[in-house]
Amino acid sequence: MFSHTRKTDTGTYHFRQALSKPQQLRLGKTELVLSLLTKKPAEAKKRASLAFFMLSAGSNPLDVKKVLKSLQEGNSKQFEIGVLPDGRPFIKKADGKEDRQLALDEIDRIGPVHTLQATSQYQTVPTQSGLTLSQAVINYKQHRLSRGKNSNPETEKERIKALNTFESWHKDYCKEIFPSLNPDFSLASIDRTHITGFRTMLESLDYAPKTMAKIGSYIHQFFAYCQDSGFYPITQILPTTKQFSFTEEDKKNASKAGFQAFTYKQIEAIFEHIEPETPHQHFSALLALFTGARRQEIAGLTTDDFFKLGEYWAIHLPGTKTDNADRTIPLHSKLIELGLLDYVEDIKKLALSNNRIFPYLPLIKNQYGKKLTDDFMPVLELAKIKLPDSQHKFGLHSFRDTFNQELIDNGIEEQKRCELLGQKHISVNKDHYGKEYKLKILVPFVEGVKFPVDFSYFKYQEKQHNEFLLDMMSKGKIKN
Repeated sequence: MFSHTRKTDTGTYHFRQALSKPQQLRLGKTELVLSLLTKKPAEAKKRASLAFFMLSAGSNPLDVKKVLKSLQEGNSKQFEIGVLPDGRPFIKKADGKEDRQLALDEIDRIGPVHTLQATSQYQTVPTQSGLTLSQAVINYKQHRLSRGKNSNPETEKERIKALNTFESWHKDYCKEIFPSLNPDFSLASIDRTHITGFRTMLESLDYAPKTMAKIGSYIHQFFAYCQDSGFYPITQILPTTKQFSFTEEDKKNASKAGFQAFTYKQIEAIFEHIEPETPHQHFSALLALFTGARRQEIAGLTTDDFFKLGEYWAIHLPGTKTDNADRTIPLHSKLIELGLLDYVEDIKKLALSNNRIFPYLPLIKNQYGKKLTDDFMPVLELAKIKLPDSQHKFGLHSFRDTFNQELIDNGIEEQKRCELLGQKHISVNKDHYGKEYKLKILVPFVEGVKFPVDFSYFKYQEKQHNEFLLDMMSKGKIKN
């Protein structure tokens, strides 16, 4: 729905627009509300677009009402006008030659939108002027730093990580939508559609509702600070308002919802239907099962993440969600037996353009892990694994829950499980031991994870995937 409309209890759509300070003094109100005289969403969007551009061009509200009334009487102009990032209006839709000419006449009358005085309730026109997002983030970080002892160090780490994630995502988003412009847009250009896109990205990474709500609160506090400091227009509703929430219903469902662990029988069925034709099909499910790693952690693994610490082989999992997620744990002997380290050595010898162990995975929505999920879901269908309960689901992440369930069944205490899974746990002794000694403590816990399944089919043969990797390289699928 067009961001300037609101549906009333009667079903009729209304156009709402915040007024600038001069307009407030002249009209004696803070916002303008006009009935769009329609209950049809598509028609309301069209009329709201016309009302916005007329008012932005300086038209009197009474004239706008007359136009809306004429539309109600059937004299509708069948066209829709949009705005380019530099403020120039363009024709989004025109039903015919006559309507196209009407749209061109309207554009000539409106002129560049970015030069107008009126400020809308929601900013819809991207602009390259004013304080940029990156500049605002720097200012906010300095502000938080100045608080000193009044801030919890762990909370501040989470806050800064959330901001950095949002800033990085927003630049990628702007590059994709407006490739010809500087991706570091003005802060005032960020509207609810941007925040919705960011929320969708978090959802695609399988963030829990509670975690998303926490990240959202950090982003909302950032925008609130910017508005209080004069960086974000005081007349605009914050783009983060009511975008992230963790309701009482969410709290009730939090313990129920999520991925379901696999049974031994299901694990056997899954690996009967996996064909190790490519490196990620060969090893991603095995890595998830014997390390409990998240899909993005697996997709981001590099050859440098496998090394020997003292007498034990270790794997470094590059955490993507929190500082606790970044961890080094023992490499399960079953993965060594199946030739994972031999494959890593073959990758090193090929000297490809990047050192990720799955170097060809495409970057989709700022993540490499989506391909792992996309290729795993058909396997579940072939194995006929599904749940009728909509509160739960099966996926690649289910291996993580399976790994955790094995630890629980083996009587492993919560603190150690958190260390292995990269989850937050309050412990005064978490940094007391050296890395090698800490790894030694964790070895029996990892080795205790065993499954009555024959994995011999997945034994890696020397240079088994070299031809595939070189082919990906020649096709330009492996990039830095």
